[in-house]
Amino acid sequence: MLDDQTVTYTLAAVAVLLVGMMVYNQRMAAKEREAGPTEDVPSTHEYLVKFARHEGSVVGETVAVHEDRLILKQAGVFKSVALSQAKVVGDEVVLSGDIDWEAAISAGTGWHAAHTRGHDPEVTEQLTRSEDVRKPALEALKEREGDDGDGEEE
Repeated sequence: MLDDQTVTYTLAAVAVLLVGMMVYNQRMAAKEREAGPTEDVPSTHEYLVKFARHEGSVVGETVAVHEDRLILKQAGVFKSVALSQAKVVGDEVVLSGDIDWEAAISAGTGWHAAHTRGHDPEVTEQLTRSEDVRKPALEALKEREGDDGDGEEE
């Protein structure tokens, strides 16, 4: 069994290590703040969670930046476009130039497959799916409207 003096010294050493780590982290954060941005390019987080437009149409919402690619998601379909074609304008990302959307979808699907851990039945089997909600919602709507199929209310 440990004596009181050993426990005291151990706790003191842990406290010194924690304080040292906090001081080190604060100094590193201050250095980064002083250095400021190194380039005039927006950081990757500025591209995220924004709607992306191409030629005036919304083509998806930005969900990730991977290497030199911007990943978009639209209606469950992932697309990957060159980050060099993207520019943050206000609250949106505007894509310029010609984009091969079939290749973008193919690359986006590949990115999603590579970055998804897959199906875990223990987790996902208990989640509500749209089909679980759709049928009861339609039945409730028909019931509320009194539609019994003949077009007249009951």
